[in-house]
Amino acid sequence: MSTSNYAELLKITVKSQKELDRIPDDYAGKIFIGFGDPLSPAIVEKSYKGLVVALGFSDVIARNNSTILARADSFVVAWGNSSVHRLGNSPVVTCGCFVGCDDPWLGGDHHA
Repeated sequence: MSTSNYAELLKITVKSQKELDRIPDDYAGKIFIGFGDPLSPAIVEKSYKGLVVALGFSDVIARNNSTILARADSFVVAWGNSSVHRLGNSPVVTCGCFVGCDDPWLGGDHHA
């Protein structure tokens, strides 16, 4: 999909990291994340203008200044200045620091 086509869409459901990374920073519609597992989570590093939603059973890492709405049993880890709003049974883990934090996907303590 070309960048010009994104402006015409009100919502997008992404099924891969490649699809997510292709969405321009200024996209103002809703982005639904429908992929990610504990060994290969979806990674959101942009701060989009529109809402980003982690759908059921998706594992997501929020980085930088990104904002995620966790729904329906999704699992989100928030790093740094990212923020997560949760609904239902969606667990959220916050890591208020950057490199050197405990990373649940890396298996524990990685302080320098």
